[in-house]
Amino acid sequence: KNICVSLIDDKGKEKEICQSFNYIGGQGLLPGVKFIHFDFHKECSKMRWYNLNILMDKLREDLDSYSYFFKDSQGKVTSTQSGVVRTNCIDCLDRTNVVQGLIARYVLTHQLRQMGVLGQGDEIPTSSQFEYVFKNRWADNGDGIARQYTGTPALKSDYTRTGVRTKMGLLQDGYKSMQRYV
Repeated sequence: KNICVSLIDDKGKEKEICQSFNYIGGQGLLPGVKFIHFDFHKECSKMRWYNLNILMDKLREDLDSYSYFFKDSQGKVTSTQSGVVRTNCIDCLDRTNVVQGLIARYVLTHQLRQMGVLGQGDEIPTSSQFEYVFKNRWADNGDGIARQYTGTPALKSDYTRTGVRTKMGLLQDGYKSMQRYV
């Protein structure tokens, strides 16, 4: 089982690729692959990053059914992963890193519940040291990958690091973009 998530714009320079992606997904040409389109820039424009919850709501049921690999303290495998989420944007960097970070945090929360670190129904406290380390390590990884491909740290890293999109982060992204393309 696989989910293919497109974060591509449905207009402008990305429109043609978006239409092709949606055509293939709509035709069911790849059995066992579920296609989801989420125009990241349109949905999250004007600082509406809470709209990422729309995408996570679409993924949640599948993520739960895919499970993850888990071995208990006696070495017994108690669950295995049965699916993959492939996230795609034009360069597979900045938008992809944000969404994969949300997916990773969702799955990690379930793993911590299974290990007894969190109670059933509990969430990772957003103010915890663990949350801080997780988000910053994820952002550092995104920065490293982005530097390899573009020569600059990742865009949108203010959101990846804090869970909040800021005007300062927007300005920093403008500066990084100028470095990338000028």
